Amino acid sequence: MKKYGNWIVFIIAAAATLIPLGINNTYIINLMVLTTIYCVLASAWNFVSGFAGQFGFSGVFFALGAYITGGLFDTLKITPWIGMFIAAVIVSIIALGMGYLT
Repeated sequence: MKKYGNWIVFIIAAAATLIPLGINNTYIINLMVLTTIYCVLASAWNFVSGFAGQFGFSGVFFALGAYITGGLFDTLKITPWIGMFIAAVIVSIIALGMGYLT
């Protein structure tokens, strides 16, 4: 099994990448994108907290970026495509400040 384990993972990942091409329902595609985002966030948290044994702020920065992007769109009517870059800069400054303090 170990010999073919990497190929099996590659085939499953390739199949999962091609699934949205056959789906026309935007709700299902949105659900798949959100699931992927949360899987990546959980994996990042697992690497930092689980393997390294450190306290991770990845969820805080993720939520803060989403909140700032939504706030920019709601109050200033800035499109989310531009707002996410502005939020990334703001969250990076906050992360640098927290990193300096710790």
